[in-house]
Amino acid sequence: MKKLFLIFCLLIVSLSLLYGQNVSVYKISLDSLVKRMQTYTSERFFFPEDTVQGSGYTINAPDNLFLSEAEKALRDNGYSITRKDNGVFILKGVGLSTELPAGYFQKKGAGTDGNEFMDALSEDEKVASFQNKIYEIGRKENNRGGKLFLSGFIKNVRTGEPIVGVSIYNEKTKTYAQTDEFGFYKILLPSGENQLMASGFSLEDVKLNLLMYETGSLDIIMKEKIFSLSGATVSAESSNNRRSNQMGVELV
Repeated sequence: MKKLFLIFCLLIVSLSLLYGQNVSVYKISLDSLVKRMQTYTSERFFFPEDTVQGSGYTINAPDNLFLSEAEKALRDNGYSITRKDNGVFILKGVGLSTELPAGYFQKKGAGTDGNEFMDALSEDEKVASFQNKIYEIGRKENNRGGKLFLSGFIKNVRTGEPIVGVSIYNEKTKTYAQTDEFGFYKILLPSGENQLMASGFSLEDVKLNLLMYETGSLDIIMKEKIFSLSGATVSAESSNNRRSNQMGVELV
């Protein structure tokens, strides 16, 4: 009998070590859920503030499975979860696009064989092609009006690296945002037509035209600004002006 009891105790201890302590949360808001998820990982979480209030989240799962169960609950409620550069981006609907689709900058027209992609364009052509479009975010039939979030990454057109400290300005509502250390931005926009201006130190400004129907994402490319230098005249110093070649003696 004692042996059976000891075996049972060992089994209970083993199961508790294997699955961890059970964790339960009941009807907590999105921000509370994200704070709880943050304790299980070193990743940083980003999510739109306008989705904080809503139906509560109830989760009952072993400690080592809580994070995956929480992510499942978010997806079941229509959220997407995208991981990028040690960040976790929680957005309603379609998630962040970590790269532009293949052929996005493909040249159109006679003479093209369908294989001329972004690499064949100059930096100026890439940025010009990117700007001279009207971007529809979301589907028009899903438009419910109100305020919507646009987010994404701003990258250097030459290197593809994220750019820190770029300002995003909405000329319609005077709303302002700035990219963080990951080149990530998030700005609140009204539904419908919007015009955004992206500007940064030593970068060419980028102006974008948007039609906002739903919360969504758009990655932006920017080009470094080329500064022209005025002419300079270089002349040799006459040896006649040198009074001494000893250290510490001024030349006049």
